[in-house]
Amino acid sequence: MARKGENIRKRKDGRWEGRITIKGDNGEKRIYSLYGSSYQKVREKVYDARKNMTGNSTILNRKNCGKIKQAGAQGLSWDMPAKEWLEEIKKTKKHSTFVKYRDIYRSYIEMYFTECSLDKKIDSFMIEEIFERCSDRSNSLKKSVRSVLRAIFSYAADYYKLDAPDLKKGACKKERGSIQVLTEAEQVRLCSYLMENMDHKLLGILICITTGIRLGEICSLKWSDIDFAAGILRIKTTVQRISVEGTDTRTKLVETKPKTSCSEREIPLPDILSDLLRQYYCGSKYVMNGEAPMEPRTYQNIWKKCQKAAGITYKNFHALRHTFATNCVARGIDVKSLSEILGHSDVKTTLNRYVHPSIATKRDYINSVCIYFLSTEYAPAISEGGHN
Repeated sequence: MARKGENIRKRKDGRWEGRITIKGDNGEKRIYSLYGSSYQKVREKVYDARKNMTGNSTILNRKNCGKIKQAGAQGLSWDMPAKEWLEEIKKTKKHSTFVKYRDIYRSYIEMYFTECSLDKKIDSFMIEEIFERCSDRSNSLKKSVRSVLRAIFSYAADYYKLDAPDLKKGACKKERGSIQVLTEAEQVRLCSYLMENMDHKLLGILICITTGIRLGEICSLKWSDIDFAAGILRIKTTVQRISVEGTDTRTKLVETKPKTSCSEREIPLPDILSDLLRQYYCGSKYVMNGEAPMEPRTYQNIWKKCQKAAGITYKNFHALRHTFATNCVARGIDVKSLSEILGHSDVKTTLNRYVHPSIATKRDYINSVCIYFLSTEYAPAISEGGHN
């Protein structure tokens, strides 16, 4: 129902819509809609739009948040709504997310959008060229390119009333590679090497294989995140290196909150790990690197050298997380508990990506079933050497 006197209403799809009337040069009045996720956001857009309208002009000031395609949009390119969408991302998302989307847009999309006028529809040939440009990149990046395109098209549809191609979700279907997990023999060799050569950096590897935390999370782990009295490890931050404009270094190490709210979590500390952590507590800020977070690339190199020294076939750092999850499943942990320990927002993520029962676990399951219905009690023919 519309708010009285403001011409603002909540739509059936959950969005709020505000309407304004614009008078054209020929005196004709036209009604345009401005959209937002809340009443307050739409109210601000309507206020800004009315404030920035002058005379009979049909073009709204570019500072207002409700941009609409009009006759005066000729000469403007698709780069305009794309840049405005990026500004919205900058205000509402983590800085690292904004940098990621900005770099993807600049590297794979911008060159096409700057040459395409707003009064022309994006065709399938342009989309194919964009995806062809990233054809030799990882499936993860291809998926991100598609997500950025979909978001820009959605923004253009809402605020410019523009038509754009409908990118199907399967356009960049991700082909998952083989999951890397340490075998039981490799785990024994790794733990033996860690215990014999233990220091603060190797301690981090032991923490990862016994709790399943991510690379960025272990690199930013502080002693204050460990509650020895309660026996709990709290994940509050993560680190990653992102690009920075206007500096000599081009990138910097940034410590932020974890990727999602579910990633901020509490993990029970195994007793043996808790005792070991007490021994290596030294009063510094960070567990592994003194007064500064560990550089993830540096720690990946440490992990690589550790594997070589322990006689383990090389696997990426994420294999420690997969190995932890696999060990939990093999010992009968319920998926909901494992999902919360890993920091997933949906148990489907845990099931699809991290639950990898070993052949030994599968054999135990099958044997337990066979023992039930193929025992001599239920199938006496077996003990008699078969059936007729």
